Amino acid sequence: MLSPSVRLAICYLLLFFAVLSCLIDFVAIGDGDGAQTTKEARRLQIGVKKRPEVCDTKARKGDVLHMHYKGTLEDGTEFDNSYKRGDPLSFTLGSGQVIRGWDQGLLAMCAGEKRKTGDSSGAGLRNNGGHHRPFQETQLVTFEVELVKIDRKTELVKEGTFSRSRRRGWRELRRASGVLSHTIEE
Repeated sequence: MLSPSVRLAICYLLLFFAVLSCLIDFVAIGDGDGAQTTKEARRLQIGVKKRPEVCDTKARKGDVLHMHYKGTLEDGTEFDNSYKRGDPLSFTLGSGQVIRGWDQGLLAMCAGEKRKTGDSSGAGLRNNGGHHRPFQETQLVTFEVELVKIDRKTELVKEGTFSRSRRRGWRELRRASGVLSHTIEE
């Protein structure tokens, strides 16, 4: 059996290696113009530009979001703009229909909120539907986004599904006249 001082030394050694491994994950990389930024920060940056005073519903995975956006390259060149088309983009959040930076960066957003996201094109932009993209893989792409509307999707539950909670025991979910109900059995 190890003495308490040896066990403590082993714990400190393990802690040291855990911290060291975390630091290695955040090694600074260059972005081509001399500026240094961490690898994770280079992938996705999110900033809130405007928040509504009242927010009853926050975006979550599975919601259909209606967004206006403007996309620009690092040099300021605009490559896409839904405002000019007058038609917001609609997509299901978290389903992979848009770039990964949006699926991650628009969670908990409120209708009327505006955000600015920066995403390196290699971290989620892809060639959708054969459209040519006018930027390089390592280029930072910035989007100014505005959430116009959230369509909340309710979870679908199959009739006859059983679930269990610690306090209530087993219960069966049923649909009666279109209303979800459950039977609790102890």
